[in-house]
Amino acid sequence: MKKADIELFQTLRRKPTITEISTVLDVSSKQISECLNAFRPLLSLELRIGEEQETQLQEILPDERISAQEYVTLECLQSDLQDLSKKADGSRLSWQKEILLPARRRDNHGTWV
Repeated sequence: MKKADIELFQTLRRKPTITEISTVLDVSSKQISECLNAFRPLLSLELRIGEEQETQLQEILPDERISAQEYVTLECLQSDLQDLSKKADGSRLSWQKEILLPARRRDNHGTWV
């Protein structure tokens, strides 16, 4: 691929396009793009950027992880919700047994009351 790139550069007197390289090599443009991306130099997160090099790259990238404090808070909330859910289920069953079930009985005439 590098050889084709150099030869096309000398012939065209400009940087060849991906399509031109893929035509010479008889492969798809997608394959050329994948190869170029695979060998792209890696950047350090500590790379200084900006006009005065005052900012590191990592400072402007979003951090999608949650903090330890947020994790503990989420765990506590999940635990509280589970406890409330268990209590609600128990309360509902107790309420149904005490209120609804005794009310659903037959009177002396066989009618549900």
